[in-house]
Amino acid sequence: MTRETLLKRLIRIRELKLRAEVGELKERTDALEEIERLIEQTRAGADLSMESPAMLAELGALGEIRLKSHRRANDVGKEVALLKQKVWTTRKLADAARDASGELGRRKRQNHERSLEIEAEHFLGWKKPLDRGNQ
Repeated sequence: MTRETLLKRLIRIRELKLRAEVGELKERTDALEEIERLIEQTRAGADLSMESPAMLAELGALGEIRLKSHRRANDVGKEVALLKQKVWTTRKLADAARDASGELGRRKRQNHERSLEIEAEHFLGWKKPLDRGNQ
């Protein structure tokens, strides 16, 4: 296998991994937002229960829900932070593979141009002795 083929495969693998990690990050971020919405809803429910004596009994249950939701939000927040770091690292690796592929392409073009220049110099060098002989 050539370097170009290997680099293309490496780029493809890293892009797929990046896409998967971004998808996972989005899922966890959405879950965190949902938990934060639940916390806000329980806070609003607690505010309403304070206004009505009949709903004071629900205040304890709402407090438990809020505490569990805060703990869960902290856990998911840590997961999101780790996933962000993972995505950043994977993105850097994918960029490095793309850069390496671009550098390989530039080198290949430079080598091709250099070989054309050498070939032209050889041709011109070969042609000069013949031109002198005809004069």
